[in-house]
Amino acid sequence: MTKVYDLEETKALLDEIVAEFGADYVYQKPSPFLCRYRKNSGEPDCIVGQLLAKVGLLPDREFESRWGATYFLDPECKHPLTNLENNFTVEANLLLHNVQGKQDYETPWGQAVDEAWAFIQDQKELKA
Repeated sequence: MTKVYDLEETKALLDEIVAEFGADYVYQKPSPFLCRYRKNSGEPDCIVGQLLAKVGLLPDREFESRWGATYFLDPECKHPLTNLENNFTVEANLLLHNVQGKQDYETPWGQAVDEAWAFIQDQKELKA
């Protein structure tokens, strides 16, 4: 049976990553338009790559996108990383998408997670 991570579990994993790297850590993309989950060496790279590695879902080879995280997190995309839809709830995917987007604009990881979490909480309040 496939493990599905909910919003709170995903947030806890992101918090662990922030604690490991430091809240002020700023991800340096390999190029201005390149999002990379995995380095050529096989190590995880960006914050979502770090999370995927932590839960054993980092792909065996590097995939890159010139279009950012939406490409990877879009359930309609026929890309190997679409397993995120099978392993993370819709809310968890939204959190990952928002964190990734903020990270890609050089927001420190601690701030990116905090702002993305606040956005999700605001959305939940609007629906209530």
